[in-house]
Amino acid sequence: MRLDYQNSLYIADRDHHRIQKYLADSSNATIVAGLANRTSGSSLSQLSYPSHVLVDASGNMCIIDTGNERVSYLGLMVLLQKQ
Repeated sequence: MRLDYQNSLYIADRDHHRIQKYLADSSNATIVAGLANRTSGSSLSQLSYPSHVLVDASGNMCIIDTGNERVSYLGLMVLLQKQ
């Protein structure tokens, strides 16, 4: 779990192969990385057992994608296009 500069909470939802974001004062999450159908995979849009997420002050994310043995970097523009 990680908080960003706007107090949004990011969770590496390991068993569902995604990263979720909760806005401050909200109980609904937005999937910001991985797939909504909870499937794992090795393509660039998929995650496999993500274990950690880091968010910088610009909204860029660094994801430790354990199952794929990689570190993924998602810039703010990628996230805006995905939503």
